[in-house]
Amino acid sequence: MSPPPCRPALLLALLFAGCAAETKEPGAHLSIDTDALSFGAIAVGEQEQQRATVTNDGDVALEVLSASIVEGSTAAFSAAIQGEPALDPGATVDIVLTFTPNEVGVQEGRVQVRTTWADEPAWLIQIDGEGTASEEDRDEDGFSEADGDCNDSDPLINPAAVESCDGVDNDCDGVVSIDEADADYDGFRVCGGDCDDFDQRVHPGAREICDLKDSDCDGEIPDEADEDGDFYAICDGDCDDAEPLVYPDAEEVCDLLDNDCSGGVDDIDADFDGHSPCDGGGDCDDNDPDAYPVVVDINTTAGVPDGTSEAPFEQIADALPFLDPICRTIVVAPGTYVVDIEWTDRGLQINGAGTRPEDVVLTTDATEPDRLFYVYDGAALTLVNLTLLDGNGTGDGGAVRANNADLTLEGVLLRDNRSSGDGGAVAVSGGRLTVLRSVFTGNIAEDDGGGASVFSGELIDEGNVYTLNQAQRGAGLLVENSQVDVRGSRFEGNQAQDAGGGLAVVDGSALFIEGNSFWLNQVTAGNGGGMHISEVDLEDGVVRNNVLSYNQASGQGGGMLIGGNRAQLVVANNTLVANNGAREAGGIDIDAFDATGLYVWSNLLAWTTGPSAVRARDGSDANVAYNTAFATSSGTGFDLRRAEDGGSNTTDNPVFNDYSDDDDPSNDDLGLQLTSPVRDSGPAVGEGPPAYTNWPDLDGSRNDRGVTGGPGGR
Repeated sequence: MSPPPCRPALLLALLFAGCAAETKEPGAHLSIDTDALSFGAIAVGEQEQQRATVTNDGDVALEVLSASIVEGSTAAFSAAIQGEPALDPGATVDIVLTFTPNEVGVQEGRVQVRTTWADEPAWLIQIDGEGTASEEDRDEDGFSEADGDCNDSDPLINPAAVESCDGVDNDCDGVVSIDEADADYDGFRVCGGDCDDFDQRVHPGAREICDLKDSDCDGEIPDEADEDGDFYAICDGDCDDAEPLVYPDAEEVCDLLDNDCSGGVDDIDADFDGHSPCDGGGDCDDNDPDAYPVVVDINTTAGVPDGTSEAPFEQIADALPFLDPICRTIVVAPGTYVVDIEWTDRGLQINGAGTRPEDVVLTTDATEPDRLFYVYDGAALTLVNLTLLDGNGTGDGGAVRANNADLTLEGVLLRDNRSSGDGGAVAVSGGRLTVLRSVFTGNIAEDDGGGASVFSGELIDEGNVYTLNQAQRGAGLLVENSQVDVRGSRFEGNQAQDAGGGLAVVDGSALFIEGNSFWLNQVTAGNGGGMHISEVDLEDGVVRNNVLSYNQASGQGGGMLIGGNRAQLVVANNTLVANNGAREAGGIDIDAFDATGLYVWSNLLAWTTGPSAVRARDGSDANVAYNTAFATSSGTGFDLRRAEDGGSNTTDNPVFNDYSDDDDPSNDDLGLQLTSPVRDSGPAVGEGPPAYTNWPDLDGSRNDRGVTGGPGGR
């Protein structure tokens, strides 16, 4: 502050002496050395300090009470008293002012300093400073704010970054493309494929609705499209536009589809008796209202049961005396039922009424385990759409034994059953076993046929799965002295001790095995890892167009063994990949003493482990021709004598569409690429045994070797 002016009374005298010589009056007095401070340019985030000093230049003790920011940003400016605020005469104290800019640009403020001096109890100090861009690279992306980094806490945002579809100015050019907008707040941006950014119902992955818009932004408006060619679009009420058999007013048929889009599957009831003729319905004559099944429901709460849907019986055994004379069918509601039934009275059909076989479970009494059904004396039993669980039969048939009787299984799951004899789940002797679309898993026979066994009868097997079953012979299935027809089934992961990890066939009056898969089956102390065929002497017997992959035998024939005293049949157009025979022939082993009339033709073998891919016993007189064996571990494709070598056997690379050696056959595509040398290289029309001379592929071209070739091509 400036010194006080000269007093008028002394003015004349001081004209000669001057005012500088004036002496201070005794009393209270404080002074401060500045009323304005400027910090200059400081980088954002950094800090600068300035000081103002207060002096007690009187002769009375005074005190500085406070120093505070009264104008401006307290985030950028601060003030503090540094030192003892009580000032004796002649003492000083500093007011420390700090500037920490938090934004770029000029910032101003004022500090108020309060004291106990009555003449001037408060002073104001004007302060200012300029925040400049930070030179620190906090996110270590090579750019600071001073370099133009507009977000120094994100290394993906800087002047050198590439713009991405996120609604952020990634390259710090001050511009966000309009394509990065999400104007309708549906979570999808224009650059992310939102084809209508003003409609929340339109974006990639949205459900198509009938609004004449491309709701899912796939470039198509399916509202009026008819994808399956049934003349109905989704918006016309087609509830499955990928299935041409489904559309409004279609005829409902038994195919597990809602054909007429009514909301019900197979809900056929032409005679209005409350029952459908489809699986699970049990109506054997849908034109006769007096022909209908008896109903069983373990959860019934009705009073006196009469077998109707309104008053069902509680157990299957209770319903047997009340069978309709026409249908002879029992429909079982979802639940678990203990069953122990012997049946000799003509036909009996039991249908599970659930949507899956697992919904209706038939099992044994845990305290006295036994098989579930014993059918004999010419009777017949049909089981549909249910599960047979934990049967434990003494002798043959863990869950079902049929002796001189017929058994039909359709859509049945047979799981974890066990027998002390043959047929871990099912044993049929002297009758016909028909198995359609069923699954045998985890069943064990202490003798033969882990999943099922058929002796002196007939087997019709189509579209089934045999997996993780165990037995001495035929871990999946054993058929002996019977007619055999096995098509389109899968044998996977089964384990036999002596023969036939997947399937074993012994003798018989008919044999047709086509289009099956044998995967990862094993014989631990014998032969025929995937399939074992013995004593089959059938001129018209056929094993064709099967795939055998990753099967193992500790003895002979990792994929397949054909043995016995006599063998006559045709083994054609099978593909065998990565099978392992430890002692003889990792692929196909012909061990029959007399194989005259056995034709092993146009098969395709690859990556076989064993002494050879194909072997024929010396002197068997088998005819082995037109086969290809590629990349055998031993380097020997064919172990044949002159009598067995029918010619045209090769070791070419078959060039599959896709094969990966990962022990997972399900992901292999064993079709042949166009460049494959084994395409159109199999037998010509007229060649082969008298009963099998038709070799062309389904497209009419010459036979391709392996599973895709011939009239049974897959």
